[in-house]
Amino acid sequence: HPLRDGLRRHRLILVDHAEHLPFMAAQSGTVIDPPRRLVDQKAQQRQPVGEIVLKPQRIGVGRSVGGLGRLRFLQRFDSRWEPLTDEQRRAALEQACFGERALENIFTKSLVSFFEMQLSSEHAQALARECPSHCLVPTGNRIRIEYSEEQGPLVEVRLQELFGLPRAPKIAGQPLTLVLLAPNFRPVQVTRDLESFWKNGYPEVRKELRARYPKHSWPEDPLTAAPQSKGRPRSS
Repeated sequence: HPLRDGLRRHRLILVDHAEHLPFMAAQSGTVIDPPRRLVDQKAQQRQPVGEIVLKPQRIGVGRSVGGLGRLRFLQRFDSRWEPLTDEQRRAALEQACFGERALENIFTKSLVSFFEMQLSSEHAQALARECPSHCLVPTGNRIRIEYSEEQGPLVEVRLQELFGLPRAPKIAGQPLTLVLLAPNFRPVQVTRDLESFWKNGYPEVRKELRARYPKHSWPEDPLTAAPQSKGRPRSS
């Protein structure tokens, strides 16, 4: 259709499913044609010509744009910081799309960084201070913090990496939700009260898993044990 083709040559609009707002992704001079398998066909039928609705789970759109949860969490925590305007969102996506002709190339980027560039220096400092992107655990590893709309900030971390840590770190004044993982990286406990877990939950977890994973450390007192990011040496 000539009208549709003309619009597609001039713009591609992505839809942020978290807030249901259309954002400008590319303007004239760049044609980005998403593969049909990535387009949400049912939702597409309800959109104006020239707007494209994507399936975020297929190419990591949810994770890429989902990092904006940090910004939304900060705004809820401190109302002084306003959410990004539509103009700022458009500017961020236009920068992310600059020079690209394949949709997959855009979503392999850290899109959140383009949005953060739209913040004032004071806003960016507050974001880094109150809502960090990563959590430093006792092993020295930096674990990415996911800012969930339902549970708030959370991290998934193997429980051996937390040996010696008495309490959950705090984000914006509230305890971080810890998804504690077994050596096979499956959750064994979700808690914000790490102190209670070490006292009440860990003995049962230790009893259940130490025979199954003998190469990993299962000390009786996890608060005095050295944290480990991998299985213990065979000689120990």
